[in-house]
Amino acid sequence: MFNIKYSELWIVIILTSFVIMVTEVLQLILGQQKLTSVITLSLVAGTCLSFFIKKNSDSLKKYERYFKLFLQIGLVLSGFRFGINEFNFVSIGFFLPILGTLTVMLIGFLIIIRFTKSEMSYYPLIWSGFSICGISAILSLAESLRSKKEDVFLATTMISLVGLVSVFVLPDLAHFFFAQQPVKAGTYLGLLIPDTAQVVAGAYQYVYRFNEEEVTTFAILSKLIRNLSLPLFIILSPLVLNRSSKSIEKKSIYPMFIYLYLGAILLRLLIDYLGISGAIKGFDAMFSDVFDVLESASVYLFSLSVMAMGLVFNLAWFKMLEIKSMLIVFGTLILLYAVATSLVYWV
Repeated sequence: MFNIKYSELWIVIILTSFVIMVTEVLQLILGQQKLTSVITLSLVAGTCLSFFIKKNSDSLKKYERYFKLFLQIGLVLSGFRFGINEFNFVSIGFFLPILGTLTVMLIGFLIIIRFTKSEMSYYPLIWSGFSICGISAILSLAESLRSKKEDVFLATTMISLVGLVSVFVLPDLAHFFFAQQPVKAGTYLGLLIPDTAQVVAGAYQYVYRFNEEEVTTFAILSKLIRNLSLPLFIILSPLVLNRSSKSIEKKSIYPMFIYLYLGAILLRLLIDYLGISGAIKGFDAMFSDVFDVLESASVYLFSLSVMAMGLVFNLAWFKMLEIKSMLIVFGTLILLYAVATSLVYWV
């Protein structure tokens, strides 16, 4: 292992910048051919490099902090992608599959935590990770469920593995089912990829493969709607278990970046409206370059985030995997994929 003495922040920035530089050079060499998105490459690179960079508990906490920080800032900036053109795509059909999937997942979660046996105590965490927002949901619900450290590690490992595979597999499935339907393709990715950072990577992978840029906007939006259900899971889980929830005491129900993301969307819609309506002639065109810069900045921040996420990965977690747990995860995935795919396809 390499005992790197530089700060964790500089490690993330230098490695991500190197991945971006290599990607750009390869794209210049290959002409117009695009291999994959830089966000996906950063996730893979971070996961691979995690085996070689020496880490302790303190450095892991720092990587996790940078992962959340860069992700949240990137999500706020990505809100400026949602303009009048994207808004015109939104209808009741966009929300119904999301609400239907969340309802099924919430009912299933409450049943599971009520009847799960002690030897399968990790299952509610795995279910919540797939249902809501991946690793963040697992960590948030672990306190309410009083989960063991081993259960948290196991659930986190499964989410990381499935999410990494999903980034490469689900964009092709989304295109197979919903080609030329950016709202449905984005909703599909937002519902089925577990972690928010992985959704971003999968959405950009779709854009690079199939050149439908609106997919990213709807993937992120549907994922954040999923994330908003986390407080409901936290509040109801201790009630089912006859416990008081300490996870929500003295905390805001929704994190600040959610409000900032919605504010960015409203500001972009206002600017577009003032320009298109003629209230201020050319007002939207004045900001077009600014929006391009913000989009590029969000891509860079997402790349930093998934790089830090990959660096947190620990090979030792594999030792905790069992055939039973993998079969349970496989069954959960089949149910989630069947419900979400059916709702998105038919609604």
